[in-house]
Amino acid sequence: MYNRLKQTDRANFYFKKVHAFIRNVLKDEKLYFNRVGDNYLRLLTMIFFTASYYNSVGQLTASEKLVAQGVNMCSQHHVTYFLPRLKFLAAKNAIEQKQDKAVIERLINEVFAFARINENQVIEVKAAALNTRYEKGESLVDLTP
Repeated sequence: MYNRLKQTDRANFYFKKVHAFIRNVLKDEKLYFNRVGDNYLRLLTMIFFTASYYNSVGQLTASEKLVAQGVNMCSQHHVTYFLPRLKFLAAKNAIEQKQDKAVIERLINEVFAFARINENQVIEVKAAALNTRYEKGESLVDLTP
């Protein structure tokens, strides 16, 4: 919310705190989950929104690492809900980092595949827009998962 309201200092402060919390939890997931219960969905939510924030401010490396951690957690816990949005962020990061065309196309195809599995038409439409803009070389600034 702070980022949308152009309160960058507050947004940066908030997401630094969230990112530090995520790092601490991921150091010892078992201890965290034993203490607070099996709250991996809460953690995935924090990972996704923090990765999205870092993408929006151009910190693509941090975003990419969080996306990878989120995808890994989805895999470990057999959760597909977050995968379309995480893969969308991965594709957007790859495009903005000017990665290989084959990598970008694979990621976009994964977005479509997971969106269809989850029947998430919103992400399908956004992925189509991402793909079109990528092919035309247009800006991705306003595209969010």
